[in-house]
Amino acid sequence: MATGSTSHRLEIVNQVVMCAENELKPYATHPDHEKLIALPGKDVIMRPNKTLLDDHRELRVVESLLIQSRGRRNTPACDYCEEGLGIYADCRSLGGWFGEACGSCKRNDKAASCTLSDAYKAQEQLQKDGIVGGQQNKEETTTKRGRTTKKPTNYYG
Repeated sequence: MATGSTSHRLEIVNQVVMCAENELKPYATHPDHEKLIALPGKDVIMRPNKTLLDDHRELRVVESLLIQSRGRRNTPACDYCEEGLGIYADCRSLGGWFGEACGSCKRNDKAASCTLSDAYKAQEQLQKDGIVGGQQNKEETTTKRGRTTKKPTNYYG
């Protein structure tokens, strides 16, 4: 067993994260990560003025880079990316992985609120059916995309 630790850093050149091949392998902490790294990938383009800083070793960031480098482009993008708030240049999800959340939402610990995620769709269906927290919810609202949905119940007041 090695006694020293090797310091790895992802190479980022002109807002492009070089991770199309095996660059994420040193950060793989789960057997599924290895499966995803083996898939064909592409380098990840970040939005201007956005950075990964030194958090590229964190699980949420590694998984977001796997989504972005191995996933498909979402058309339309999730609401977060559509508004230009995502860290990555485009909105991507990796079918069957990470609850279908996009890479930017996963990176920001907002996977469940990504409008493309399975969790968000399930919550939206509960609202559509008028069931939120076991109560009927009768107030309607319109989302940013123009969909009519039930307002969430205010649990705190």
